[in-house]
Amino acid sequence: MTLLSCTACGRTLQGRDLFCSFCGTTTPASRLECEKHFGERAIGVCSVCGRPVCGDCVVTVEKVLYCNDADHRTMRESWTVIFTTRSEFEADAVYRNLEYAGIKARVFTMREHVAVFWFDEFAIVRVLVRQDDRERALSILSELQLIHDSEDE
Repeated sequence: MTLLSCTACGRTLQGRDLFCSFCGTTTPASRLECEKHFGERAIGVCSVCGRPVCGDCVVTVEKVLYCNDADHRTMRESWTVIFTTRSEFEADAVYRNLEYAGIKARVFTMREHVAVFWFDEFAIVRVLVRQDDRERALSILSELQLIHDSEDE
C-alpha cells in the first residue's frame, strides 16, 4: 500500500485514505462533497465528528479542521481520540469496556452523515476519552488486548 503524507500536518496516510484521520484535511484523491452545500467539494472533514466540510463551512484551529459546531472545537481541547477503526462493532467494544472501567467515553461515527453513505468502507469511527483519562484508558485497552502500543494516537 502506498504511503503518503498529509499536506497540512505531515502525518503518514495510507494510499487509499480520503482524508487525514488526525487533522481532517482531504487527500488529492478525495471526491467528498460538503454535507451542507450539495455539489461543493469538501476540503476536509471535522476531526471530531467526521462531517465533510467545504471552505465556507470549515473552522481551522492550529491546522486541525472542524465543522461549525463550537462544541467540537472545545471538545478537542479536553478530549482525545483513544481508538480509531472502520468497525462500529470494535468501537462499541472499546466504548463499553471503558465505561465499565469507569472512564467516560464518546463515540463519533462518520456513518451518521448523509453525505458519506457512498464511501462506507472509508468511514471512520472514533472513540474519545477525557485527556486526563488517556493513560488509564490506554492501559485498560492494552490489558484487554483491544489495542496494541503501535495503535496509540
